[in-house]
Amino acid sequence: MNELDKLEKDLLSKISQITNLADLEKIRVSALGKKGNISVMMKTLVSLGPEERKSLGKVFNELKLKIETELEKRKRFISNAELSSRLKQEWIDV
Repeated sequence: MNELDKLEKDLLSKISQITNLADLEKIRVSALGKKGNISVMMKTLVSLGPEERKSLGKVFNELKLKIETELEKRKRFISNAELSSRLKQEWIDV
């Protein structure tokens, strides 16, 4: 298993375990932020040849897209769960 596969598996595992939006944002920044794991790894592309850069760049972009998609799914799930919980607490029988 290469470093990218390990990073992807680790990030997806962390995302699936998050239960609040604040922690989800921390994961997003640590993965995709300016100094995030993926961004730091992408900076190594500069030292590669054109063909290698092209193929690895595609892999990095696919990874970023997959992580962004999973973060968005989890964000919707957490938001819906919080709304549902709030509605149950505020429910009043008229």
